[in-house]
Amino acid sequence: CTIQEKTPDGTHAQTLDYPDIGDTLELTNRNTLQTVGHYTVTGCVPMHDEWMCRVTLDKPLPEDTEDLVLSDITRLPRVELVNCTATRHFARSILLKNRDALIENCTFRDVMGPAIVAAAEAWWYEGVCPANIVIRGNKIYNCAETWGEAGGIVVKADADCAEGCSIYNITIEDNYIECPNGKPGIFVRNTDGVVIRNNTIVTTGDISMHIESCDNADIQTTDG
Repeated sequence: CTIQEKTPDGTHAQTLDYPDIGDTLELTNRNTLQTVGHYTVTGCVPMHDEWMCRVTLDKPLPEDTEDLVLSDITRLPRVELVNCTATRHFARSILLKNRDALIENCTFRDVMGPAIVAAAEAWWYEGVCPANIVIRGNKIYNCAETWGEAGGIVVKADADCAEGCSIYNITIEDNYIECPNGKPGIFVRNTDGVVIRNNTIVTTGDISMHIESCDNADIQTTDG
Protein backbone atom coordinates (compact mmCIF):
# COMPACT_ATOMS: atom_id res chain seq x y z
CA CYS A 1 0.00 0.00 0.00
CA THR A 2 0.99 3.64 -0.31
CA ILE A 3 0.79 5.80 2.82
CA GLN A 4 0.53 9.57 2.76
CA GLU A 5 0.59 12.14 5.56
CA LYS A 6 -2.80 13.81 5.81
CA THR A 7 -2.32 16.16 8.74
CA PRO A 8 -3.22 19.80 8.01
CA ASP A 9 0.41 20.96 7.99
CA GLY A 10 2.54 17.83 7.68
CA THR A 11 4.52 16.38 10.58
CA HIS A 12 5.68 18.62 13.40
CA ALA A 13 9.27 17.80 12.40
CA GLN A 14 8.47 18.82 8.81
CA THR A 15 10.15 15.66 7.50
CA LEU A 16 8.66 12.50 6.01
CA ASP A 17 7.58 9.98 8.63
CA TYR A 18 7.78 6.33 7.58
CA PRO A 19 7.92 2.96 9.42
CA ASP A 20 10.82 0.57 9.81
CA ILE A 21 10.68 -3.09 8.81
CA GLY A 22 9.26 -5.04 11.73
CA ASP A 23 7.16 -2.16 13.09
CA THR A 24 3.51 -2.79 13.96
CA LEU A 25 0.96 -0.58 12.22
CA GLU A 26 -2.50 -0.19 13.76
CA LEU A 27 -5.45 0.34 11.42
CA THR A 28 -8.15 2.64 12.82
CA ASN A 29 -11.50 3.91 11.62
CA ARG A 30 -11.14 7.69 11.66
CA ASN A 31 -14.87 8.30 12.17
CA THR A 32 -15.17 6.15 15.30
CA LEU A 33 -11.52 5.79 16.43
CA GLN A 34 -12.06 2.07 16.87
CA THR A 35 -9.22 -0.31 16.00
CA VAL A 36 -9.78 -2.37 12.85
CA GLY A 37 -6.61 -4.51 12.86
CA HIS A 38 -2.82 -4.77 13.23
CA TYR A 39 -0.17 -5.30 10.57
CA THR A 40 3.59 -5.94 10.51
CA VAL A 41 5.77 -3.99 8.09
CA THR A 42 7.82 -6.33 5.86
CA GLY A 43 9.11 -3.66 3.46
CA CYS A 44 9.20 0.12 3.12
CA VAL A 45 10.31 2.51 0.37
CA PRO A 46 10.29 6.20 1.41
CA MET A 47 9.22 8.67 -1.30
CA HIS A 48 10.54 11.91 0.15
CA ASP A 49 9.65 14.23 -2.70
CA GLU A 50 6.01 13.07 -2.68
CA TRP A 51 5.74 12.98 1.14
CA MET A 52 4.62 9.36 0.82
CA CYS A 53 5.98 5.87 1.41
CA ARG A 54 5.25 2.51 -0.19
CA VAL A 55 4.82 -0.15 2.50
CA THR A 56 4.53 -3.93 2.25
CA LEU A 57 2.46 -5.55 5.01
CA ASP A 58 2.24 -9.12 6.27
CA LYS A 59 -1.42 -9.47 5.23
CA PRO A 60 -3.94 -7.69 3.01
CA LEU A 61 -5.77 -4.54 4.03
CA PRO A 62 -9.59 -4.40 3.76
CA GLU A 63 -10.86 -3.78 0.23
CA ASP A 64 -12.44 -0.49 1.30
CA THR A 65 -9.89 1.74 3.04
CA GLU A 66 -12.02 4.90 2.99
CA ASP A 67 -11.75 6.69 6.36
CA LEU A 68 -9.08 4.28 7.63
CA VAL A 69 -5.70 5.42 8.97
CA LEU A 70 -2.48 3.54 9.77
CA SER A 71 -0.43 4.45 12.84
CA ASP A 72 3.01 3.12 13.82
CA ILE A 73 2.42 1.99 17.42
CA THR A 74 5.96 0.60 17.71
CA ARG A 75 7.22 4.17 17.93
CA LEU A 76 4.95 5.32 20.74
CA PRO A 77 7.12 6.71 23.59
CA ARG A 78 6.71 6.40 27.34
CA VAL A 79 6.04 9.82 28.88
CA GLU A 80 6.78 10.94 32.44
CA LEU A 81 6.19 14.45 33.79
CA VAL A 82 6.89 14.69 37.51
CA ASN A 83 7.12 17.77 39.77
CA CYS A 84 6.53 20.24 36.93
CA THR A 85 4.66 23.57 36.86
CA ALA A 86 2.62 25.02 33.98
CA THR A 87 0.96 28.44 33.96
CA ARG A 88 -1.03 30.46 31.40
CA HIS A 89 -0.68 28.16 28.41
CA PHE A 90 -2.66 29.10 25.32
CA ALA A 91 -4.12 25.59 24.91
CA ARG A 92 -3.80 22.55 27.19
CA SER A 93 -0.63 22.14 29.21
CA ILE A 94 -0.24 18.39 28.60
CA LEU A 95 -1.64 16.50 25.60
CA LEU A 96 -1.13 12.71 25.75
CA LYS A 97 -1.46 10.61 22.60
CA ASN A 98 0.54 7.59 23.69
CA ARG A 99 0.06 4.34 25.62
CA ASP A 100 2.32 4.58 28.64
CA ALA A 101 2.42 7.75 30.75
CA LEU A 102 2.77 9.09 34.28
CA ILE A 103 1.77 12.65 35.21
CA GLU A 104 2.53 13.13 38.91
CA ASN A 105 2.87 15.93 41.47
CA CYS A 106 2.56 18.71 38.89
CA THR A 107 0.85 22.09 39.30
CA PHE A 108 -1.30 23.75 36.63
CA ARG A 109 -2.77 27.23 36.88
CA ASP A 110 -4.75 29.61 34.63
CA VAL A 111 -4.57 27.51 31.44
CA MET A 112 -6.96 28.48 28.62
CA GLY A 113 -7.88 24.83 27.98
CA PRO A 114 -7.97 21.82 30.31
CA ALA A 115 -4.76 21.20 32.26
CA ILE A 116 -4.34 17.62 31.00
CA VAL A 117 -5.90 16.02 27.90
CA ALA A 118 -5.50 12.38 26.81
CA ALA A 119 -7.07 11.97 23.39
CA ALA A 120 -6.75 11.03 19.75
CA GLU A 121 -7.90 13.85 17.48
CA ALA A 122 -9.46 12.31 14.39
CA TRP A 123 -9.71 15.64 12.58
CA TRP A 124 -5.87 15.71 12.71
CA TYR A 125 -5.79 12.24 11.13
CA GLU A 126 -4.66 10.59 14.37
CA GLY A 127 -5.52 6.97 15.04
CA VAL A 128 -3.78 6.12 18.31
CA CYS A 129 -6.07 6.35 21.31
CA PRO A 130 -4.26 6.71 24.68
CA ALA A 131 -3.92 3.88 27.20
CA ASN A 132 -2.05 2.84 30.36
CA ILE A 133 -1.96 6.37 31.80
CA VAL A 134 -1.67 7.39 35.46
CA ILE A 135 -2.52 10.99 36.47
CA ARG A 136 -1.75 11.28 40.19
CA GLY A 137 -1.20 13.84 42.92
CA ASN A 138 -1.51 16.96 40.76
CA LYS A 139 -2.88 20.39 41.70
CA ILE A 140 -5.02 22.21 39.14
CA TYR A 141 -6.39 25.74 39.54
CA ASN A 142 -8.66 27.78 37.24
CA CYS A 143 -8.06 26.00 33.95
CA ALA A 144 -10.28 25.70 30.84
CA GLU A 145 -10.96 29.43 31.01
CA THR A 146 -11.75 29.57 27.26
CA TRP A 147 -12.61 26.02 26.11
CA GLY A 148 -12.76 22.41 27.18
CA GLU A 149 -15.18 19.89 28.66
CA ALA A 150 -13.54 20.02 32.10
CA GLY A 151 -11.29 22.32 34.05
CA GLY A 152 -8.84 19.65 35.13
CA ILE A 153 -8.53 16.40 33.18
CA VAL A 154 -10.15 15.32 29.88
CA VAL A 155 -9.94 11.78 28.46
CA LYS A 156 -11.80 11.15 25.21
CA ALA A 157 -11.85 9.73 21.71
CA ASP A 158 -12.15 12.97 19.75
CA ALA A 159 -14.06 11.86 16.63
CA ASP A 160 -17.31 12.79 14.92
CA CYS A 161 -18.95 9.47 15.82
CA ALA A 162 -16.78 8.09 18.64
CA GLU A 163 -17.93 4.56 19.48
CA GLY A 164 -17.12 1.92 22.05
CA CYS A 165 -14.12 2.00 24.38
CA SER A 166 -11.07 2.72 22.25
CA ILE A 167 -9.18 4.09 25.31
CA TYR A 168 -8.14 1.76 28.13
CA ASN A 169 -6.45 1.58 31.54
CA ILE A 170 -6.69 5.16 32.82
CA THR A 171 -6.06 5.98 36.51
CA ILE A 172 -6.87 9.43 37.92
CA GLU A 173 -6.20 9.64 41.65
CA ASP A 174 -5.27 11.95 44.52
CA ASN A 175 -5.61 15.13 42.45
CA TYR A 176 -6.87 18.51 43.70
CA ILE A 177 -8.90 20.47 41.12
CA GLU A 178 -10.50 23.91 41.45
CA CYS A 179 -12.99 25.03 38.78
CA PRO A 180 -14.26 28.54 39.51
CA ASN A 181 -15.73 28.67 35.99
CA GLY A 182 -18.39 26.09 36.86
CA LYS A 183 -17.07 23.25 34.72
CA PRO A 184 -16.58 19.73 36.07
CA GLY A 185 -13.11 18.82 37.20
CA ILE A 186 -12.89 15.56 35.21
CA PHE A 187 -14.39 14.45 31.87
CA VAL A 188 -13.95 10.83 30.69
CA ARG A 189 -15.57 8.91 27.83
CA ASN A 190 -14.91 5.91 25.53
CA THR A 191 -12.70 4.25 28.14
CA ASP A 192 -12.48 0.62 29.28
CA GLY A 193 -10.88 0.28 32.69
CA VAL A 194 -10.99 3.73 34.29
CA VAL A 195 -10.18 4.23 37.98
CA ILE A 196 -11.03 7.62 39.51
CA ARG A 197 -10.43 7.82 43.27
CA ASN A 198 -9.52 10.15 46.13
CA ASN A 199 -9.73 13.30 44.02
CA THR A 200 -10.90 16.57 45.55
CA ILE A 201 -12.90 18.67 43.10
CA VAL A 202 -14.12 22.19 43.93
CA THR A 203 -16.46 23.66 41.32
CA THR A 204 -19.14 26.33 41.18
CA GLY A 205 -21.09 24.15 38.76
CA ASP A 206 -23.62 21.39 39.40
CA ILE A 207 -21.41 18.35 38.70
CA SER A 208 -17.84 17.51 39.64
CA MET A 209 -17.29 14.79 37.02
CA HIS A 210 -18.74 13.74 33.66
CA ILE A 211 -18.32 10.02 32.85
CA GLU A 212 -19.77 8.77 29.55
CA SER A 213 -19.66 5.53 27.50
CA CYS A 214 -17.17 3.76 29.79
CA ASP A 215 -16.81 0.09 30.78
CA ASN A 216 -15.28 -1.34 33.96
CA ALA A 217 -15.29 2.01 35.73
CA ASP A 218 -14.32 2.37 39.41
CA ILE A 219 -15.38 5.89 40.39
CA GLN A 220 -14.88 7.59 43.77
CA THR A 221 -14.32 11.25 44.63
CA THR A 222 -14.37 13.84 47.37
CA ASP A 223 -16.09 17.10 46.48
CA GLY A 224 -14.79 20.24 48.14
